Amino acid sequence: MAQFTPKPGFRFTPAPPKEALAFIRAKGWKVGFDFRDGWREEHATAFTVAKAMSMDVLSSIRGEVERAPRTIPSTSP
Repeated sequence: MAQFTPKPGFRFTPAPPKEALAFIRAKGWKVGFDFRDGWREEHATAFTVAKAMSMDVLSSIRGEVERAPRTIPSTSP
């Protein structure tokens, strides 16, 4: 894996992107087999994963999506 080398003038904080997490948490739920099962605007308002055909699977995936940004290791010195 490549090493992260900070560039002068740029600083990246390890904090999770609050706006992105709030956007995901505000979405409803849409169970479906295919990405085309959700129609247009539904993808913007509902959390869906192709082939996730039950709420327990969909909720597990959503939980991991929400948890992931909080587990990113810090690259700060």
